[in-house]
Amino acid sequence: MPQDNKRNNHTGRPAAGKTARNTTAKSTRQLALEAMVSIMENGEYCDKVLHGILEKYPLEQRDRAFLMRLVEGTVERCIELDYVIDHYSKLPVAKQKPVVREILRLAVYQIMYMDQVPDSAVCNEAVKLACTNHLIPLKGFVNGVLRNVVRFYEDTPYPKAKDEVRHLSVWYSMPEWIVKRFIDRYGFGQTEEILQNFLQEDRGISLRCNLSKASREDIISSLQRQGVKVEPGRLFQDALHIRNYGRLNELEAFQKGWVQVQDESSLIVGAAAPVDGTDPRL
Repeated sequence: MPQDNKRNNHTGRPAAGKTARNTTAKSTRQLALEAMVSIMENGEYCDKVLHGILEKYPLEQRDRAFLMRLVEGTVERCIELDYVIDHYSKLPVAKQKPVVREILRLAVYQIMYMDQVPDSAVCNEAVKLACTNHLIPLKGFVNGVLRNVVRFYEDTPYPKAKDEVRHLSVWYSMPEWIVKRFIDRYGFGQTEEILQNFLQEDRGISLRCNLSKASREDIISSLQRQGVKVEPGRLFQDALHIRNYGRLNELEAFQKGWVQVQDESSLIVGAAAPVDGTDPRL
């Protein structure tokens, strides 16, 4: 698994966000930082934090997409990001001030996985965040760590495969106790395949079509009119797979009850169950 191809294997993302149209006038990166503090430092749920921010700040589509990609990606890759930061920082991540820790995580994620913003701009924006959040004395530290990451991260020595648990934990950002449990049950090779699938980019979501309210064709047409990328379900004929949808509750098909979020594996269970209209149901 060559490291020098990691960055090129990941897709780009919308351009950096503009200031939110709100009386508090917070930048998209400031909102991302506040989200990360809530999630990683205060233990709040990622989806609820993001939902609350998007309800409070009516961001434009590209800013909303940038915010969600940045926060969700940073949370998802946090173990790897911390490993890289620790390698280039004299002060370990665990001993850093919470806000500094989250500024660095967000910035390193952008450097490693969001290529459309120049690395220099990422560093500059991170320093601005430090100043905005009353950490002016630490702006030099933030800048120094990030400049080192920019220069050397592609050559970062990841844990060797002979240390199976640590290797997979860092590479795929999965807690070691989960990796160990998977290896004990499935072996190293299958565990790596499972973890690779967890980190697939742009997975989208699965929808179940409510054919009692609308035809499959009408549902697809409605989604496509709103710019949603629609693909047929992989396992179930009444399922759709969607991407590029922004906020789900703004979709006409969702508002009208034509679709609901449901994984295809659960749809198969319902279809395979030997029940008919006379059977009692819970």
